[in-house]
Amino acid sequence: MTKDIDQHQKLFDGENTLPSEASTVKLARYHTVCLIGYSLSFIIFGSQVSILGPTIKPLSEKLGVDETDLSPLFTALGVSCIISGTPSGWFVDRFPTHHVLIASLLIEAIGFSLVPLMPSVWSLTALYFIICFSYNFTNSAVFTSLGWMFPKKAGGALNLVLAMFGVGSFFIPLAAEACSQFLGSPLAVFWLVGAVSFLSTLPFLFVVSPQKPKPEAEVEGDDGNMDIELKTNKTLEIVCTTAVIVLVFCTTAAETAIGNWLFTFASKEMGLTDTDAALANSSFWGAFTFGRVVGVVVSPFTTPSVLLLASTPFSVAGAFIPLLLKGQMSWNALLLSAVLTGFGNSAGYANAVALLEQYVPVTGFINGIFGMVAGGACMVGPTMVALLVKNTSLGYNSMAWVGLFFYTMHFPLILTAMASGRKLLSQAVQAAAAAAAAGSIEEPLLPPLDAEAQQQQQGAPGHRQAASPVSFPGRPSYSDDVRSIRTSLPGHFGSLTGSLTRQRSLADAGLLGVGGGGSLVGSHHTGGLMTGSGAGGVDDRSVGTGSSHMGSLTGSGGMGVLAKAAAVGGTPPRS
Repeated sequence: MTKDIDQHQKLFDGENTLPSEASTVKLARYHTVCLIGYSLSFIIFGSQVSILGPTIKPLSEKLGVDETDLSPLFTALGVSCIISGTPSGWFVDRFPTHHVLIASLLIEAIGFSLVPLMPSVWSLTALYFIICFSYNFTNSAVFTSLGWMFPKKAGGALNLVLAMFGVGSFFIPLAAEACSQFLGSPLAVFWLVGAVSFLSTLPFLFVVSPQKPKPEAEVEGDDGNMDIELKTNKTLEIVCTTAVIVLVFCTTAAETAIGNWLFTFASKEMGLTDTDAALANSSFWGAFTFGRVVGVVVSPFTTPSVLLLASTPFSVAGAFIPLLLKGQMSWNALLLSAVLTGFGNSAGYANAVALLEQYVPVTGFINGIFGMVAGGACMVGPTMVALLVKNTSLGYNSMAWVGLFFYTMHFPLILTAMASGRKLLSQAVQAAAAAAAAGSIEEPLLPPLDAEAQQQQQGAPGHRQAASPVSFPGRPSYSDDVRSIRTSLPGHFGSLTGSLTRQRSLADAGLLGVGGGGSLVGSHHTGGLMTGSGAGGVDDRSVGTGSSHMGSLTGSGGMGVLAKAAAVGGTPPRS
């Protein structure tokens, strides 16, 4: 198995070796086992994050305190996640990811099994702090493993695992109600989660941890000297990054505020039975999970900003319903509110990170910040509700007010990130064009032409023959590998020669073509620059007018990036 994993690593590192059919089957089996383990881990992760919702009431009754007196649990959740952000990244970088994951899951298994046995609020808070400290280790180990298993192609796997988070959150209220009916106490759900946490470690006993891919400059046949460094506007980077970080805080705070207080709102504010309250709570998480599945399906055809702007109104409407019908909330209105807020909230975290990745390289440092900010939001959102319930006349409607505030904040934050990101990307593209025009790029940024394109180029009147591939000492030939010509654009846009594979390209930027007047419309399948609207028309076989140096920036037949039929100089033929 280890040999096959090494083979898998070589393939993604760019080495020209092909696996045998047997090793391909073993590799697929390895991926399957890993994905099962990661999915189980995030089902547990989702259930653990939302487990306080349906258990706050029985915990308070067992300890003889009011529900709001258990707010230190939310504080423990937030503080522990903030503190564990950096250590979790340090461990994942230095130890096998599966070893880290097994350790964190075992801590959670033991810790949750002890929760119903705690005699006081403060002993429970101390235990909960230790349990929650492991959350970032689970999160970092899974995301890092997926990134190493599928370099630049982890989008589908990441969305799958994130959807499993919603599955766990959806089932936990139902599981608590089932424990109440069949085991005598809803607190038995802590033992259930502890047992499943232990079982989720088993898949990792049969597979090795993924290996960290080699840096791009170390790939065989590429010494990394061909990169063209482009200066970026640091102020715009900071503005864009800060807007997304605050957006992550707001979406997580709203999610945890409503997800953890909806059960109590239904039972205390509306007087519903525990069964109906659990169903309402599960409706929120069910819609949340469904929304993430929808996001997986439609994300190849749209952009993160569109998903965020389209989903947020659902959350705003859902949070507004309890305030509009204050004192007159019906069962159907509660379900509608839960479904709308859950569905709208589902696009938040994943697409906020994806939005930033379009414009700014998302480093390990930024990922650590996301973990700390999300941890703080898990503390702030539910605690704000508890404080407002205890110290104001809003009562449990405070949940809706807190949710509405954070959801409304989404709009200016999304628009700020988009505006600064587009400006940043526009400057980067202009800098690339200026570098080419000034001659700092020694060869035109064109992929190798196929035979038909070369014949058209050579036979067309008024065209000069394209330069033959040129080799430089210590550098690969331009005809050897398209990856040899790269431009370091923000957000890992990578190559202007068609090597963009996982980003949303320039679709969200709405920029005009530099050399051909064509629109840089991104392909959500390849991440390249696809069909243009230049002089050649909108047809995907049309080629617009190229500039004298850069050639056409309009797409050709879905290949993306610089049109394959574009000449080095002059006007390329039209189909």
